[in-house]
Amino acid sequence: SRRTAGELLLGVRGVLGRRWEPRWFALEGAALSWSGDAARKAGAADVDADCAVEATGATELRVTRQGDVVVELRARDRTRRDVWAASLQAAVDAAVARTAGAAPALA
Repeated sequence: SRRTAGELLLGVRGVLGRRWEPRWFALEGAALSWSGDAARKAGAADVDADCAVEATGATELRVTRQGDVVVELRARDRTRRDVWAASLQAAVDAAVARTAGAAPALA
């Protein structure tokens, strides 16, 4: 399965709005996971056929599932954002293909 990993910023919603916290992200197949240091929480989300990936800024991405935000990410630059967007979209496309009964087409 395809694997993408790297440091990104995780968008965390708080009382005063959104803040960005560094995390190490990994996407293996359809499993997106993130970890931080001892003071920061780890997390995970499955990227499935109901997910959508959208660029929300020059370096920002949002993954939604049926309109609800699953995770918001910020990359260091547009190139890294594009790599993550392509990897996440490939995971969604593979999930759609599995749902339709076709073989997944991961690059």
